Amino acid sequence: MPPNLRSITIVNCENLLSDLTWPSMDKLTDLTICGPCDGIKSFPKEGLLPTSLTYMCIYRCSSLETLDCRELIHLTSLQKLIIIECQKLENMTGDKLPESLIKLEIGSCPLLQKRMKHHQIWTHISLALTFTVDGLSDQGSSLVHLQLHIAKGQGQDCA
Repeated sequence: MPPNLRSITIVNCENLLSDLTWPSMDKLTDLTICGPCDGIKSFPKEGLLPTSLTYMCIYRCSSLETLDCRELIHLTSLQKLIIIECQKLENMTGDKLPESLIKLEIGSCPLLQKRMKHHQIWTHISLALTFTVDGLSDQGSSLVHLQLHIAKGQGQDCA
């Protein structure tokens, strides 16, 4: 891939996500992954993502069960992480998310949202930052959409 590439969208290409490391992609800032990517159960693999990422969106990864935050912690520039319509996503492993993270948005991930609602996931993800919950919609027993805006100080606008 071109070394000056800043943005990439990967659509249903699990081989690319499984085997590729991007050491020469130090200018890549935006990564969007669109499923279904049926073979990906855990993401990301060790050393897969460049530390230059500021934005990452994971969308419709139908088999994704675990988001490995131990690998995300190395993304010291990551500011926005969006996870949408990953129906089997249930776990976020690791101790914390990157300190650079400003916005975490999770939508239509019913298993993960259920665990978040019952505080089962946040015991494993310790955020050193304060956060407020916006757009929380509880319809019956399942969350429809959860947005977390994380700020480094109280009263600071995260938009």
